[in-house]
Amino acid sequence: MRPLRLAVLVVSGDAAVRSAAARDLAEHGYAVRCAAHSGHALLACLMGPRIDVAFIEATLEDMPGAELAGTLRRHLPDLRVVFLAQPGTAAAPGVVVRPFTRDDLAAELEVLTLTAS
Repeated sequence: MRPLRLAVLVVSGDAAVRSAAARDLAEHGYAVRCAAHSGHALLACLMGPRIDVAFIEATLEDMPGAELAGTLRRHLPDLRVVFLAQPGTAAAPGVVVRPFTRDDLAAELEVLTLTAS
């Protein structure tokens, strides 16, 4: 039986970031959905198929990314989260600093996959 591919949600108020991340992740074989703000992200988690990983802007216009992550995890307790941070932010596990490359996103997902096993 072929393993299910990870379903990824990208949450960013920046359309260019959403588009680039979605394209790059899809090219790596991930099922990708996007949300422009926290309300869309919550709807995606509640109404759509499962979501395994969320890439969330550390700072959204309507709430901090960490707060959104907590809200989403109340509905999806196993949700893994990676924050998209502004340039100048210190690199850390679970944080991808902008500008990012397709390999940065895929590498973070690889780490999540390995640590979840």
